[in-house]
Amino acid sequence: MPETFDLIVRGGEVVNHAGRGMADVGIRGGRFAAIGDLGARGIAARLVRADGTIVHVGDWPGETPRFAAGKADRSDPIPRKVQ
Repeated sequence: MPETFDLIVRGGEVVNHAGRGMADVGIRGGRFAAIGDLGARGIAARLVRADGTIVHVGDWPGETPRFAAGKADRSDPIPRKVQ
């Protein structure tokens, strides 16, 4: 029986803590529910083709260095360039 998702992002280069590679991303209830080849096993209300793009799964890459460096706090609503 196929898994159901709210959204499948299909065919992008997924980057996460484990590395990078071609994969699909299934999202259910606003959360990442599956990463991998969802081909025939995944159906979704909405499908986004991500061919030729990078799909970053996890924290936003621009946020981590800025906060880790102590240059701004998370309550700051306007991102500032760190010099």
